[in-house]
Amino acid sequence: MALALVTAVQGCKKVSSRQDLDNIHGLEKKTEENRMQVGKGTAKLDQQLLADLGAAYVKFADQYPDAPETPEFLFRAGELYSNELNDFTKAIEIFQRNYEKYPEHETAGNALFFVAYLYNNSVHDLIKAEKYYKEFLEHYPNHKMAQSAKFELESLGMPVDAVFEKLMGNDSSAKDSGSR
Repeated sequence: MALALVTAVQGCKKVSSRQDLDNIHGLEKKTEENRMQVGKGTAKLDQQLLADLGAAYVKFADQYPDAPETPEFLFRAGELYSNELNDFTKAIEIFQRNYEKYPEHETAGNALFFVAYLYNNSVHDLIKAEKYYKEFLEHYPNHKMAQSAKFELESLGMPVDAVFEKLMGNDSSAKDSGSR
């Protein structure tokens, strides 16, 4: 009887906490308000608020790995660390976790692409960038970012001006073939 009760209690473990979700939503609201003030020129981006939100996303994922919000929260944390906190190592770690733990979630493909992209354009580790672009193309050949991944892979290690020329060459060849 006692074993059945313990098993029943373990089977009912919480998927997430309303309080933790409310905390994240409150931080998201404050962050959005801060971004709007920045857009109006009346404030600076609150780096501590951004760090708190990123940490809350990751803490939630640690505590509730099976919650339906977790993959999306990890992805948002990766974006936040990459785009606003400029902590590319942390962003890569979070995007990798998102892809590896939730490979079937809609965020997984984008997460893997961003791992490769950050290795290429922010960390400048071309070997890892190549590895992850290839892995992305292998797993997601029809993904909306597949063309971008192919281009990034083809231009890996090229100087910026050579990449620009390549882009311009592709554009002019497309115009030429369209006029025939």
